Amino acid sequence: MMRKPLGLVACCLTFGLITTLVMVMVSCSSNSSGTPAYTTPTSAITLYHNSTYSYSVEVPSEWTVDASDVASVVISSPTDSNVHVRITASNDATSLSSWENDCVIVFKGEFPSYQSQSTSQTTVDGLSAELVNVTYTYGVPLQATMLITVKGKNGYCLVGAAPPAEWSTSNGQLSSILDSLKPN
Repeated sequence: MMRKPLGLVACCLTFGLITTLVMVMVSCSSNSSGTPAYTTPTSAITLYHNSTYSYSVEVPSEWTVDASDVASVVISSPTDSNVHVRITASNDATSLSSWENDCVIVFKGEFPSYQSQSTSQTTVDGLSAELVNVTYTYGVPLQATMLITVKGKNGYCLVGAAPPAEWSTSNGQLSSILDSLKPN
């Protein structure tokens, strides 16, 4: 009986493994448009849980959470407080459309420079939600994404904001926080 040299088999297996790894890495590093995909930061994640309004979000551990007003929690970047997520919650939401309307009315009242850029439907934690891209001024011009959803009677309005010059570098982390919303 003739045996194949073990070195040739090992070489072929190694080549196949390396080829597979390269293909996986390439497919993970870009999205369908060919642009680099958002990568998870290397920092640790902590979980902020709000028992009053029954939700939790994942927060990069170096970011600060100001929960002095449990109905309006602010999560700020360690490098720039203008890069932040504000979570407004209510326990008297009746429907997604009415809660979205309430959120927009309050936001316009607080920030007269508010301008809606676009609105789209999405889901978060299996719930129907609205994404509203906006601009407004709060000391400095800000670009933001509002994520609005309802679970039962609880309404959640998360606003991830950053100055326009920092939007492209901050949007990934802001979106990651918004997308991590888990209404309990």
